[in-house]
Amino acid sequence: MGVSKCCCGCSLHTGCLIIGIMQLVFQAIGAVAIIFIFGLGGGQMVFNCPEPDPTPATFNIQSYLHQSKADPESLEKQNCEMVAAYMNYGMGGFLGYYIVSLGMASLLVAGTVKRNECMLLAWLVWTIICVTLYGLYIVGFGIYVIISGAWLQSVSITASGIGFALWIYFIIVVKSHRKNIMMEKEDSINMETAHDDKIVVTRTTPPTYEEAQESGKVNPGYDLK
Repeated sequence: MGVSKCCCGCSLHTGCLIIGIMQLVFQAIGAVAIIFIFGLGGGQMVFNCPEPDPTPATFNIQSYLHQSKADPESLEKQNCEMVAAYMNYGMGGFLGYYIVSLGMASLLVAGTVKRNECMLLAWLVWTIICVTLYGLYIVGFGIYVIISGAWLQSVSITASGIGFALWIYFIIVVKSHRKNIMMEKEDSINMETAHDDKIVVTRTTPPTYEEAQESGKVNPGYDLK
């Protein structure tokens, strides 16, 4: 499966450059945002967990916590602390993802400019892995929405599905451009090989009398008879 042109009728070369530059910009914004959040929190995200003197919150996640009839305050605090810990680890993972993605986006731009299929392959492998995990997340989240009946979250699933479809299209564009580069290089090698073979044949074939005479290697006055 492939395409001959990118969106808006531009070439695959231009499309790959646009994809790479856009990814560089958005991944850089994401990395800076996470670093900024961690910087404000003194190395971790700040949550408003229930306590006698609560710390001002950066993120309010209490709506996601379960209530307990036995000891709601204690259980809610434990849940909040657990979620806060997982969120901090998760943000660290996202920061690593953004940094690696920045490197891969750089490879995409450089590979497109230099017409290097190996650089494009590295981007394809990384992106396919990430998009596959993203698709599994969408499926899992969709199952949760169906089971819980939280149909308002369907808007988020729809937006995620659109993003997933865009990434699939980006993969197809880069894959098609890489295939074209490989075909062009293969054609160039075949042409050079054919040209070299022709030269070899010409050099090894004895010249005719007329050709030798035209080249001045035979005395014009010489008569074969």
